[in-house]
Amino acid sequence: MPHHLTNSSSASPASTGRRWLVISPVGDRSCHSSWITGRPQRQFDLMLIYFGDQPHYDFGGAEHQLRRKGFKYHLLASVVEEYRELLAQYDTIWLPDDDIRTTPREIHQLFEIFERQLLLVAQPAIASGVISYQSLRQQRRTLLRYSPLVEVMCPIFARDYFLQSSALFRENQSAWGIDWIWSNRCAASQRAVIDAVGVHHTGVLMQGDLYQKLKARGINPTEEFHALVERHGGIDWSVHRQLIEGTLPMERIAAAGPLLALWQRLTNQRVTNQRLALPRPQATSQSAA
Repeated sequence: MPHHLTNSSSASPASTGRRWLVISPVGDRSCHSSWITGRPQRQFDLMLIYFGDQPHYDFGGAEHQLRRKGFKYHLLASVVEEYRELLAQYDTIWLPDDDIRTTPREIHQLFEIFERQLLLVAQPAIASGVISYQSLRQQRRTLLRYSPLVEVMCPIFARDYFLQSSALFRENQSAWGIDWIWSNRCAASQRAVIDAVGVHHTGVLMQGDLYQKLKARGINPTEEFHALVERHGGIDWSVHRQLIEGTLPMERIAAAGPLLALWQRLTNQRVTNQRLALPRPQATSQSAA
């Protein structure tokens, strides 16, 4: 039975027994029906936070239902503050934007790979649609790549790291830059873009509900981004540029198969060499004793 969570609710609903949770603030053009339609029967719970104005909005069978106004990560911060006991029932939490289209099967695969690889934060690769960072597009013959950035669009978290990272969610209005901070705070082997799962971004950059609200309030997300990352010690701007251009080399785990495993080892060695950028040792001559 769905749980209609309210601002005044203090008791946590009974557990469904599922370990995975998807949380998304949604509007009237949300794609979330694709997440719960078709086979297999989903193995995750769904929490929808409706920020629209329809009095009889159809939550589509979501286990947890909220009505609130606000920015995505501010709403998520409120959920952490008010429903921490509920969140503690889950092991892994995915936070997609409502313009992400995918299927129950792909969502299950995302959770499974994330947990099997012992990650703290990751995201599915972007199979189609416009994105800010071209390096996050889906790569063929690849299980995952260890990425220096997991973006705000659709991150998946280990529960405890989600709760820890939620302290960042209200640092600004746009959420620009918080993804660099949560990415930088964990080891390189604990953050990834999962290429085995590609989702479809159906929205237009800088044109969604968030950006209309920011514009109305006179908020410049680029200025917020720079202020936030500088407040947290800065970022590597060369990595930032290469992520945007799609030229950043990343260590990866290839899809199954002996030839792909060999290709993976060669690719990882090349990436390691590029990162170290060590000069080739010079030959030395020794005189005979």
